[in-house]
Parts: sequence; C-alpha cells; structure tokens
Amino acid sequence: MTDNNKYAILKNLTSKELKEICKPYELRGFSGLKQKEIAKVASENIDLSLEQIESLANRYMEDRLLGKIKDVGD
Repeated sequence: MTDNNKYAILKNLTSKELKEICKPYELRGFSGLKQKEIAKVASENIDLSLEQIESLANRYMEDRLLGKIKDVGD
C-alpha cells in the first residue's frame, strides 16, 4: 500500500525531476522509460518513508511554481 501512495505522489513530478531523485539512490535503467514508469520504479526502489517522499516531491513542485512565477514577472 505504501508503494501505491509513494507512486501517487511521485507521478506528479516531471521525468527530469524523477531522474534527479533516482540518481542519488543509484537507480539505473530508467532513461528510456516514460514519466509514469519512472515514478513506479522510484516508488518501489527508493527506501524513504512516505513523509520523506512527500517532502521531497513538495520541494520540487515548489521550485517549479517559483520558476513559473519568476517567468511571468520577466
């Protein structure tokens, strides 16, 4: 059940963000996968709690939103 919850959180990230998350955990073989497939691999193989996954995903989503806000301001 936890993997499904992790997947639900991670599938909201972009492929690039998911790849950045996977690299420190030395996950390999995801370069040819689609975004949802990378999220599935990450949710099953990254040894973090659900709360840690939420925190990590929130940071990426906040950074993405801040980038959009800055782009609108320019």
